[in-house]
Amino acid sequence: MEDKEIYIHPIFNELLNNFRFFLAGINMMSMPDFQKALINGHKGEKSELEISVKYDDLKCLKYDIRDILTSFNKSVELKLIGDKVEANIVGLMNFQARQIAISLFDILQFSKYQNYIIKNNSTLFKFTKHIRNGAAHNNKFFFDEKNKLDLPVGWRGKTIEESFHLQKIVFNEFLTPADLVLLISDFSFIIKNYK
Repeated sequence: MEDKEIYIHPIFNELLNNFRFFLAGINMMSMPDFQKALINGHKGEKSELEISVKYDDLKCLKYDIRDILTSFNKSVELKLIGDKVEANIVGLMNFQARQIAISLFDILQFSKYQNYIIKNNSTLFKFTKHIRNGAAHNNKFFFDEKNKLDLPVGWRGKTIEESFHLQKIVFNEFLTPADLVLLISDFSFIIKNYK
């Protein structure tokens, strides 16, 4: 894989911020001192999540922060070894990557840049469409008869083939969450030249 400058176009800022917030949240949730402070701040009381929906307030999900932290610690197999914390966040990272892949394609598909991107790099657009579809189909590649016509399609040494249908896992087998940053950057460089 060639080394290349990474550039992120402003159209993707919310996607990248979402990923940064996710990483910061995972880091904070994994810190025993943060967990203790959160529990102390709640003083053992159940909290109520309030979601504002238009003009009505929807109150739901009474929760005890200790239950949430216990569930998180179990799901990431959180361990304190000496002064180091170990956690297995691969599952959470892959789920986040799936959401980003779906959002990335939707942003592109409904942007003013779609035709320009297809004209200048239809292969990258098709590749991303297959990544998005796989992410949305339980993280496995899925091709209908029409989409099979685009195959094989490749990007940066990775090729999506018809044999992947319902067999190959998108994240973390074919791509890693970090590959999405490169994918977003490649689109950003194309969009940068839009006039």
